[in-house]
Amino acid sequence: MKTDDLKILVSFDLPEKYLKEICLVSPRIRLEECKEENILINKMKDVEVLYAGLFNKNILAAASRLKWVHTRFAGADKFLFPEMIKSDVLLTNSLGIHRTQCSEHAMSLMLAWTRKLYEFMRNQVQARWERPLGVSVCDEMWGKTVGIIGIGKIGAEIAVKAKAFNARTLGLAHTEKIQLPQFDEIIPADQLSLLLQRSDFVVLTVPLTPETKGMIGEDELRQMKQSAVLVNIARGEVVQEEKLITAIKEGWIAGATLDVFETEPLPSDSELWKMENVIITPHVAGTTPHYDQRAVSIFKENLNRYLKGLPLLNLVDKTKGY
Repeated sequence: MKTDDLKILVSFDLPEKYLKEICLVSPRIRLEECKEENILINKMKDVEVLYAGLFNKNILAAASRLKWVHTRFAGADKFLFPEMIKSDVLLTNSLGIHRTQCSEHAMSLMLAWTRKLYEFMRNQVQARWERPLGVSVCDEMWGKTVGIIGIGKIGAEIAVKAKAFNARTLGLAHTEKIQLPQFDEIIPADQLSLLLQRSDFVVLTVPLTPETKGMIGEDELRQMKQSAVLVNIARGEVVQEEKLITAIKEGWIAGATLDVFETEPLPSDSELWKMENVIITPHVAGTTPHYDQRAVSIFKENLNRYLKGLPLLNLVDKTKGY
């Protein structure tokens, strides 16, 4: 390997066409792919850049020349172990590639709730035609208030889609100075209770950080309307799951639509599985056939910047967690 070669290692299964695209960024690039930890550790000695799916303290310890890690994920929490936080290694993420699919998933969960699709699908499995009488069997999004906790790219896009259904949108932010036209109102973070009390749907899109871990507990759930629904497409640990189960069982809130959980896969003995007023999807809000294409586009742009000595996009503040 020449002294000016840039050795990059990809630590997940990436289709060949994208590996070739990365190599085309510069003739200096020497690229390898490996997703087995033991082999990966042995290959890390001369690696300067890691395009990471798999990454931990053992891999970091073996990487004496590592300067930059780019994660294919938007969330950086799994990469922020103490050794990485203390190191000088830069960390960037793929923030922005989940906006479309995650916002569509959140809206799907809310629409499935209002139109009672989850009940009808259970009936379909049992070949049961059950058409209750009355005009209020199914509800609608029109006039509902959607409170979004976490108004980054995903949260902002959820608000755009919610407005298309004539819902009112509230956003929680660290400052009221943020101006986003898709929100009817921006509520400062220290007034979370105000958003909880006014929302028909409380949607979580925040990253998992020390500040957000367990942020939705008994006090917050009790402040929600009894008719309100919790929608979580963020991280399971943002919600205190046992408190949520209690809230649903005791009627503090109407129910929940959940894509993420404290323990994944969700244990088969979890009470959530059997609750009729809970919709469960298996952490799929971020999936899309366009995932690698979008993530590689960000990595390639950052690779160009890295080679030119320019500031990197999506640089993670390792002390804040995002």
